[in-house]
Amino acid sequence: MYWLFKDESQMTRAIQTLATRAELAFADGLTTGHKPSERFWKLIDGLGQLSHGEQVLLRFMQDMWNGDGKVGVAELFDLDADNQALVLGLLAAMSKGPAAVEQWIESGPAKSHEGEQA
Repeated sequence: MYWLFKDESQMTRAIQTLATRAELAFADGLTTGHKPSERFWKLIDGLGQLSHGEQVLLRFMQDMWNGDGKVGVAELFDLDADNQALVLGLLAAMSKGPAAVEQWIESGPAKSHEGEQA
């Protein structure tokens, strides 16, 4: 997925931005430098302790990094409307390339609080 981003730094900023905008309780410290943090990988290992929506979001972030999250398109429809919009907005930016991803990171939409579950 590196070709969709300017570099690993942009990819990790997109991952952290998605987690922060989704208001995930575990959002802080998911990335360090230019890669997912040890905390990120511990959360991946303990997915069963998270809600289904949190699992989908975290696995989507893993897909962004290495493709191993295996989030299916149908699972995106399990997300609440706000988180679905965040993920789809990021995917749309990724399809347009690094400049659009940077714009999404810098000015992307915040959650509207229409939905409450992840």
